[in-house]
Amino acid sequence: MPLDQIQNHISSGANEQLAVALKQSPEKARLTTSMGVSLVTFAAYYRNLEAIRTIRAYLDDVTIHEACCIGELETVKEQLHKAPEVLNSFSADGFTPLGLACFFGHVNLAAYLIETGADANIAANNDFRVAPIHSACAISSVPIVNLLIAAGANVNLSQQKGIRPIHSASHNGSLEIVRILIAAGADHKIADESGKTPTDYALEKNYDELVAYLKTLS
Repeated sequence: MPLDQIQNHISSGANEQLAVALKQSPEKARLTTSMGVSLVTFAAYYRNLEAIRTIRAYLDDVTIHEACCIGELETVKEQLHKAPEVLNSFSADGFTPLGLACFFGHVNLAAYLIETGADANIAANNDFRVAPIHSACAISSVPIVNLLIAAGANVNLSQQKGIRPIHSASHNGSLEIVRILIAAGADHKIADESGKTPTDYALEKNYDELVAYLKTLS
């Protein structure tokens, strides 16, 4: 079965077909996708938990980045014991272990990486330039946002197109995270490269309570 067909099974949720394909050709579980990432990472990006389990069953081991995508804390501990230097390394598509743990919402894993010394302000070395704080805000994870701020994350750090964490939080309507960011020093009036402020993002989605709160700060 061609790789693109296996990817389609994963992205479309055709998990029974995926299971059949890998049973017939187990070696394909180790293929790299057209995105330059492994199949298990690809499945994680599509939040396809069943596909992750199916693929993982054919893998003897995974990299620290893959482990951070799928939330394998013990694997991450083992990897760092063997090679501590990979703590702040970049994945094939440009993200750090902490950045991936944050994006996929693995709170305990993110906490462990921070305790181990992961740098909360290292952005992806790709065009997105996403730092862990951006990922945490993108998925509206209050616990991870708090962890990162406690670890010294820059709440005004810019990613692609001048988007700050508070822009993402406002776009998602997360009043709690917006409050947390502002308490940590986020600029509530800052505009992205298109000129949109956090209030503009909130207005677009009709987040009335958030808009009202931001206007009290003006």
